[in-house]
Amino acid sequence: MSEKNKILVGKIVAPQGIRGEVRVQTYTAVPTDLRDLSVFCSRFGAGAFHFVRAIPASSVIVARIDGIDNRNDA
Repeated sequence: MSEKNKILVGKIVAPQGIRGEVRVQTYTAVPTDLRDLSVFCSRFGAGAFHFVRAIPASSVIVARIDGIDNRNDA
C-alpha cells in the first residue's frame, strides 16, 4: 500500500495494564469506529490490531496487538 493511500486514524500512546494491551489515541469522529476498521500498522502487520474497549468520555481506546502479551513488550 502506498503512503498516499494511508490515513492516520490513531497512535499508540501508552501501555495499559499487565497483559500487553495499549492505549490508542484515536483521530476518528467516534473512538469506537476503530472496531469496524481494517487497521494496518507497518510495525506489527495487517490484522494484528484488535479493539478491546473504549475509555468513557475520552478519545482513547484500549487495544491488543497480536504477539504482545505483557506490559514490557507493549
